Amino acid sequence: MARPWTLLLPLLLGLGWADTAARGSHPVLVRLPGSERADLLGSSRDGRWVEAQRTVPGVAGGEHYRVFAGPTALGEAQGSRPESGEPCGWNYGVALSPNPSPARWVVATTAPWNLQPRAVEELPTANSPYAAVVRGLLARKGLRDPQVRLTRVLRADLEGDGRQEVILAATRYAGRDGPFPPGHGEAGDYSLAVVRRLASDDPASLQTLELGASVTARPSGPGASAPQPYALRFDVVGVYDLNGDGRMELVFWDAFYEGYTLSVLEWDGKGFREALSTGCGA
Repeated sequence: MARPWTLLLPLLLGLGWADTAARGSHPVLVRLPGSERADLLGSSRDGRWVEAQRTVPGVAGGEHYRVFAGPTALGEAQGSRPESGEPCGWNYGVALSPNPSPARWVVATTAPWNLQPRAVEELPTANSPYAAVVRGLLARKGLRDPQVRLTRVLRADLEGDGRQEVILAATRYAGRDGPFPPGHGEAGDYSLAVVRRLASDDPASLQTLELGASVTARPSGPGASAPQPYALRFDVVGVYDLNGDGRMELVFWDAFYEGYTLSVLEWDGKGFREALSTGCGA
């Protein structure tokens, strides 16, 4: 008969390895498509989140980063020393060498642990069954016949509880396909990002959690009673365990026509909260 402590040994060893792997400071970078440098969001230090300005002194340049595009590992790259400049002195950039394909979102970190401890699936956006979910959400926000354009469908067990979350992003801005929206949306334009999750094993516990939404339901014009709000664009560019705790966070994009925010969002048991962020804007 096995002794009780021997039954716990694999768990204790696993926890010890995770704690050891999470030690040290591990910067987190995100590079926009078409950019020459990656934004420094901050770091995880001994498993805790550290903002970018406190991370910079410990990044001398020459660090080796593991580079990902979505769930796909692209290999390694060497990073430069972080640099900032006008108009956003609080925003620090790191040049990666070699610089991955400029057409892709890229996430990079020096963290040595498994960044995706459970499978992260990037599902097709064309003919997706989740288009009906987005259509219903947009209808409730006032769009009568929305043109559903899914830009991201990801599926993963974020918390390791055996239940998979589905992350959806959808955007439609007429004549604008890049990461930045126009100044104002036209009628029918929108951008949203949501997470679908089960709060328990009961299918009735399905939740749809909104990360961001911008919807233009009515046309603007001389007869409009109020000016249209700024258009916003949202996306979830990756899912990774960035602090070594075995749970995976979301890398989130939130932009308007002359500015943006990049953030790491983690689940705190009640909702998604911002753990790290950076950005720039006029």
